[in-house]
Amino acid sequence: MLSPNKYMLKALVVSAILFAANSAFAGTGSVATMDDPTHIMSVTFSPIHLVNPVVEITAEFKAHEQWGLALVGGAGQVTAKDDILGDVDFSVWEVGGQLRYYVLGDFDHGMQIGGEILYVNVSNDEIDTSEGRFSGTGEGLGVGPFLGYKLATKVGFTVDAQLGIQRTFLQAEAEHTASGTSAEEEDRDWGPIVNLNVGWSF
Repeated sequence: MLSPNKYMLKALVVSAILFAANSAFAGTGSVATMDDPTHIMSVTFSPIHLVNPVVEITAEFKAHEQWGLALVGGAGQVTAKDDILGDVDFSVWEVGGQLRYYVLGDFDHGMQIGGEILYVNVSNDEIDTSEGRFSGTGEGLGVGPFLGYKLATKVGFTVDAQLGIQRTFLQAEAEHTASGTSAEEEDRDWGPIVNLNVGWSF
């Protein structure tokens, strides 16, 4: 999971890209699109997630000149800091999808509006404490809209950035391995959608 500082860094980068995109559209006075678009699929990854490290891949498929359908998947490890336990590692995997409409431009080069749904699971079966061993599992579901911009060059190199807001539904459970007793907690909140991906279009 990203710290607030990392979210802020991603948000600033995305904002700069969107500002540049708006300037490009305003300067031409018409829809900004590449000549002879040929790409029907984009595969990108999130460099920021590698800090955790988590590998997150997004595969977007062209449904129409102005429509795209993206599948998101990832796996890796995150570290949670605790004052008593210290650093605790959790395995993580995620899966989700996006529906995108290119309100300006097209699949190769344009500004998009869309919606994202993403499920995340984190777990660790061997959390050692002074009271024995615990297992912990957390699940989260995020749903919300976003505004983004994508540029796929003629040779294929692709930059894809999005910024939005999501409703998050969170649930966590901890179980004491020896006794079998457990505790659960649920939470609902609002959070940002901040995506900055690079990759290739085909």
